[in-house]
This record gives sequence, structure tokens and C-alpha cells, in this order.
Amino acid sequence: MAKKADKAVGDGTIAVLHCNEVQKQWIGWLERAFSSTKVDDALLFLLLNGIQDKSFINCSIAYGLNLVNFAFQQRAVLNSTLGMVQECLVNEPRVVKQAVELCGWFVNQERAKELSSEIMQRVHLRNDVFNVMTWQLGCGATNTCMTDEWRNATYYGGLRGATDVRFTTEAYNQLVTKTLADTVTLGLYSNLYND
Repeated sequence: MAKKADKAVGDGTIAVLHCNEVQKQWIGWLERAFSSTKVDDALLFLLLNGIQDKSFINCSIAYGLNLVNFAFQQRAVLNSTLGMVQECLVNEPRVVKQAVELCGWFVNQERAKELSSEIMQRVHLRNDVFNVMTWQLGCGATNTCMTDEWRNATYYGGLRGATDVRFTTEAYNQLVTKTLADTVTLGLYSNLYND
């Protein structure tokens, strides 16, 4: 029974607050209240005294951080942010042009080249980094050779090569014709007709 009463009161409150006439009266009251100089003075006094209060400052900081944290966890905010970045930084040709020009200018500076070279040497020629990179390359090469795609590609590639007319003709000439000719001529064939 209590739940039904709560729901009825809640529905009634929402209906009253959503009523156009109530909203007009509320907006009118706010306009009159905030156009009064007394309200301006009171808000200014409250603001000036509040800013000097340490607990107010700490609570304001905590509130602001919580608000920002909550806002940026909302899907709509994330989508809007991503859309803005996409539109401003990726789809806007002027921004892309300026970014390309900036990158081109930067990488063509002699000092940038020297620093990049020095950083690469310092990082990649260290024993620990070199060992890790060698291990990664070895693992990557091994893992690549163990995939079904690699095995199928090499099998079918080898099969196509072995059944190609040019390969079979050359293999026959090298392994059969030349070998027999060398045998019959006691090795003179290879010496006389060396390709």
C-alpha cells in the first residue's frame, strides 16, 4: 500500500512540475528574483566569502573532480568527444594540412635528425634491449612459420613451381640430359658447353 502511495505522490509531483503553467510561473519567478539588485548583492557576498573559506574550496574541488569524472564516463560524452576529435583533427583539411607541414618542418631540422639518431642508438644498441628485440624477432618468425596460412602458401607455391613447365624442363636438362652427356663424354660435355 505504501509503495502505491509513494508512486501516486511521485507521479502527481512529476505531472505538476511538467505542467506548462507551473514552468512559466517558475521561470517568471526566477527572472524576477535574479533581476533584483538585492539578489545580486547577496550572491556576490556569498561568493566572495565562500571563495575565502578553505572547506568551500576543498568541497568545490572535490565536486568539480567528481563531476568531470562522472561526465567523462558517460557514453554520450565519450561519443561526442570522439566525434569532435574526428571532425576537428581528422576530417578538417586545414588541420591535416597544417599538421603535415609541421611534421615535415620538424623532421627536416638537423637537430631533430641528430636527436632521433642518438635516441635510436642509445635505446636499441643497449644489450638488454637488443636481446629482447632479437628474441621478439625470433619468436615472431617462428610463430609466423607455424601458422596454417604460411604452410599452405609455401606448399601451394612450391607445388606450382615444381609443376611449372619451365622448372621441369630445366630440371630434366640439368639432372638427366647433362648428367648422361657428361657420363658418356667422360666429363667433356660440361667443359665444352658450360652455361
